[in-house]
Amino acid sequence: MILSKQMKGSNGSMISGRFQPFTLGHKKMFDLAFKKTDYVVVNIVKGRKSDLAKNPFPSELQKEMIRAVYPTKTIEFTESFSGNLITIMNKSEQNINVFWCGTDRYESYKKQLQRNPDLRVEEIKRSSDDISATKVRKAIKNNDFETFKKLVPIEIHSYFDKLKQFFI
Repeated sequence: MILSKQMKGSNGSMISGRFQPFTLGHKKMFDLAFKKTDYVVVNIVKGRKSDLAKNPFPSELQKEMIRAVYPTKTIEFTESFSGNLITIMNKSEQNINVFWCGTDRYESYKKQLQRNPDLRVEEIKRSSDDISATKVRKAIKNNDFETFKKLVPIEIHSYFDKLKQFFI
């Protein structure tokens, strides 16, 4: 089983997050995942509570932004309300070998997967210059396009007005 997972075309990864909106920090993680694995499955986490301050953007818009940044990549999208990685992974039709996450999720992910030695967790360490989606939402809310441009990939710049509508 482990050998078949390592064969070309079978080495998949998953990134799970809210992507509210897609930031340069997210891009850093996605770029590494695309570089090191054959494909990426993106799980969009939807909160059970309707918290518009943290989750203002609908799933379709989140997917659209990610596709705008990676137009030539084939990405499978899943959605979940749970943070259980095995449940999330089982929503995908692809073979998942690695979960990518930021420092804030690393220990939790490792703990969840400790009984699954063929699954690994790759940490993308945060640095002081990494981007917080909270800062991006604040820039949108304050109509601060200059700050917004510094925090998101260039492909997302054109979404500013569309994103702003969710704060009116």
